[in-house]
Amino acid sequence: MTRAMIDLDGVLADFTLGFTQLAHRLKFTKEPPHHTSYQTTWDYDFDVPKLFGVIKHTMNWWMTLETIPSEESIRDLNDIIQEHDIYFITSRPNPAVGLHVEMQSREWLRGIGVHIDKAHVIATKAGTKGMLCAGLNINIGIDDRPENIEELAEYDIIPIVRSWKYNEILGNRFTRVNNLTEFLEML
Repeated sequence: MTRAMIDLDGVLADFTLGFTQLAHRLKFTKEPPHHTSYQTTWDYDFDVPKLFGVIKHTMNWWMTLETIPSEESIRDLNDIIQEHDIYFITSRPNPAVGLHVEMQSREWLRGIGVHIDKAHVIATKAGTKGMLCAGLNINIGIDDRPENIEELAEYDIIPIVRSWKYNEILGNRFTRVNNLTEFLEML
């Protein structure tokens, strides 16, 4: 049985779309909102900490994000959850209002059809995902953030890059996949 980690934002949830929609609506930027697939860099042209402050005080914002994978990929994921030990691990910051980020993540996953009753949902601080995965004896993980990929590799966890334009800086040092199904087929 494989123990696998699946990141949320940039793998399952379109954080970039939700983030840029909020920035545009609040007039932090004149740039139109865009999906993760159009994001070319981790940099934004607006005050990111200030926007995260808004998110922190927005009721259950993490539950509003759109889904990246297809319905078929979600069905495949549910099949994998029956066969393997799956951990959904995110480093989303905890809100000041509403449900705890872990509960929001759990409810978001349930809302997109993921059978989380046999899976684990964990929220951790940025920069601790590799250590947490190592402590949980996770063998393989998929993430989109270059720092998280490097961290998984440091802990001898097989890092799989959910390939986007903004993480091309990793080059071909790590296995890259274009969608969730490609990752699930590795398990």
